[in-house]
Amino acid sequence: MKAKNLIEEYDAWTQCANGRNSEGKCLGVHEPDTTSWCAVGAIYKTYEKDQRLREETFEKLADYLVENHREELDYIGGVVERYLEHGEKGERRVTDAQWIIQTLNDWGWDPVRTVAKTTESKASHGTILFAMQSLDI
Repeated sequence: MKAKNLIEEYDAWTQCANGRNSEGKCLGVHEPDTTSWCAVGAIYKTYEKDQRLREETFEKLADYLVENHREELDYIGGVVERYLEHGEKGERRVTDAQWIIQTLNDWGWDPVRTVAKTTESKASHGTILFAMQSLDI
């Protein structure tokens, strides 16, 4: 299974939590009752036993998002610049990669709700899913 398969269905994707159950409660990505994942959570779930592949996947997805969605990411401030400055590898680059993915994933989040999604969040899901499908991750 690939990470994209976990969030392919709109109801199996979430925001502001790595994982949630069917009632919207935050759960860990490996909990048996988890029914929805954010992009970062889906990558953690898919590559739980392979840290190297997980980190490469975070960087690959962040590179794609920075290259193809820079305008949407501009509001993050210096995160994109820091990510690009960290070069090819390193713990700091992986952390910034996760932050870039999570920021775009969580765009349009309304803290009052946990299940219903806004128009902005639907656009966010589409962007994230398209990127993951394009990269086959």
